[in-house]
Amino acid sequence: MDWQLTPRNRSTLRLTISDWSNPLSGGVDQPIALREARSTFTSREAQLFAALTSQLGSDVTHEVQVTAGRGHRALTPESAALPRAFVQVRSLLPNGAVGTSTVQFGGNRLAPDDSHEWQWQLQQRVTASRGAWVLTAGQDHALTGARTYIAESQSGLFVFPSIDALAQARPDRFTRTVPLDRSSTESRQHVAELGMFTQAEWQPSLSVSVTAGL
Repeated sequence: MDWQLTPRNRSTLRLTISDWSNPLSGGVDQPIALREARSTFTSREAQLFAALTSQLGSDVTHEVQVTAGRGHRALTPESAALPRAFVQVRSLLPNGAVGTSTVQFGGNRLAPDDSHEWQWQLQQRVTASRGAWVLTAGQDHALTGARTYIAESQSGLFVFPSIDALAQARPDRFTRTVPLDRSSTESRQHVAELGMFTQAEWQPSLSVSVTAGL
């Protein structure tokens, strides 16, 4: 929404919302995988943007922008807290060759995964033009927070060299990832970004433009 407050001041307000899911799309390590080994990806995001543009003079423009956003993304496993398993399947092909495929079943390597993010951003810019020169100065600050939980391979992986080994419950390998120094793999981060900039543009002719900034 744009609103012309006065002849010299214009405001802009924009709200963006997205909500979507991609069923059974995540966490598969092998081309052939059963449904129980898959996970569903979901994403929900919202952003509110507000701006005020002011014409301070015939050659000077001042603009302030404020952005606030939140996001949530998750991988939800079809089968929670189950170890993964790979089994090698060998078959005699019609041409006499032996084909080998690896089938995945059981749990999911990447799920559950849960991520929350939020951000505040403030931008300010002043632009002045005089003849062939355009001068711009401003600032750009952002504060971001994130909380992420990743259960990377914590349920373990059994590898069976054949269907017979699977029937006998005799894997030839088992691996598992566990946290060493704490009981949770959740991370929290807060990042502050502060920036200031200035730029000068000189256009001596229609075909030549020189820009320098800091």
